[in-house]
Amino acid sequence: MNPPVAPLALEYISSFLHEKGHKVLIYDVNTNKESLSNILEKEDPDIVGISVRNIDDSCYATSEFLLEGIKSMVTEVKSKGIPVILGGVGFSIMPSETLAYTGADAGICGEGEEGFEGLLSSETVPKGIIYSPTFNLKDLRPKRGFIDNIFYYQKGGMAGIETTRGCNRRCIYCADPIAKGREVRFRSIESVIDEISQLLEKDIVHYHLCDSEFNLSMDYTKSLCKALVKKGLGEKIAWYAYGVPDIMDRDLARLLRRAGCKGINFGVDHTDDRMLSFLRKGFRFDDVKETVKMCCEEGIRVMVDLLLGVPGENFESIKKIIEDMKAIKPFRIGTSYGIRVYPETAFYEYLKSSGYQLPSSLLRPFFYVSDGVKDGIDDFIKELIKGDERFYFNAKEESSQNYNYNANKVIEDAIRDGYRGAFWDILAMYQEMSSK
Repeated sequence: MNPPVAPLALEYISSFLHEKGHKVLIYDVNTNKESLSNILEKEDPDIVGISVRNIDDSCYATSEFLLEGIKSMVTEVKSKGIPVILGGVGFSIMPSETLAYTGADAGICGEGEEGFEGLLSSETVPKGIIYSPTFNLKDLRPKRGFIDNIFYYQKGGMAGIETTRGCNRRCIYCADPIAKGREVRFRSIESVIDEISQLLEKDIVHYHLCDSEFNLSMDYTKSLCKALVKKGLGEKIAWYAYGVPDIMDRDLARLLRRAGCKGINFGVDHTDDRMLSFLRKGFRFDDVKETVKMCCEEGIRVMVDLLLGVPGENFESIKKIIEDMKAIKPFRIGTSYGIRVYPETAFYEYLKSSGYQLPSSLLRPFFYVSDGVKDGIDDFIKELIKGDERFYFNAKEESSQNYNYNANKVIEDAIRDGYRGAFWDILAMYQEMSSK
């Protein structure tokens, strides 16, 4: 995908395996010049693990299925007589179907560090799905040298860092708790500081926290920010994160800014409290209004994500959402529609119990859009946000307001010209520069 996103999980796992005494080599499809076939023949590995980060692009407008490339890679490796193990968040969401589709020997469901290390230490390669034990994140002290971090900074505009794993939220459609667990676990603040310091030595100063939601613990988030300020790192770095609007106060907003936070992406989805209740969001619109105002006043750029087309949606409710967003004035608003349906989620169970006709397999992208808006929603939203550069929209056409990041030439060109940060902020910076 372009701009390329660094395979952070592979770097973390490789660092962990290296510490345990295993010889590790990453074949990165974005950076390796030599063919996979040549590498396999030259290195003759005992086992190959393939990370499945995404099953598809999760965008209703494009619905791009991504497992075909993984399947081809599995076939190529197995043709050499080498066993193949799958892993990654995408795999963990639908392990059985992904394993069957790709033809891999086995797959690790859950975290890969201890799961893969245990597999390497065994005498035989198991078949099927392997459920990995919950990893103690306090033991994670990665060395950032197993992937080409400079390449991803230059081509992708930022580096990823993980401070927590798991999500204890109950959003009706979300597969993150399935893949990462419902218990929120925290890294030691010392290890996070060390990781940032390693990247700073490479002159990488823009980061994105890859946590499901970075502020699920007020105490941990404040402690991390205070440590960054105390170490003098807040003045040297710029970072972005996903967050929830109901765990925020003025003190935290100020700390975030001093710690180097430039922008937060809040997955708000809706502004109608009844819809928020249906979606099982842990906040209401009043929380959103207060937090957006607070963060903006403290100099933090706020990106708000909307998810339209939920059950009960109609054109009047969509119009009201857009009006609400214009009234509270976040820095940018990501506007998309269509709920990607994943098995084992509460939304999947809701649709089944409602008698909704679901496909026999959900491996390929399938989206729900309310019948009340299915016909005409695209043009209706475009008309509502026309001329307002604050709104990004998941559309097929190329534009500086296209919220589908994959193959977005505007973002690619901006990064090439030196813009850095979260993709949504790179688009904003490009807009600001173009308007001058």
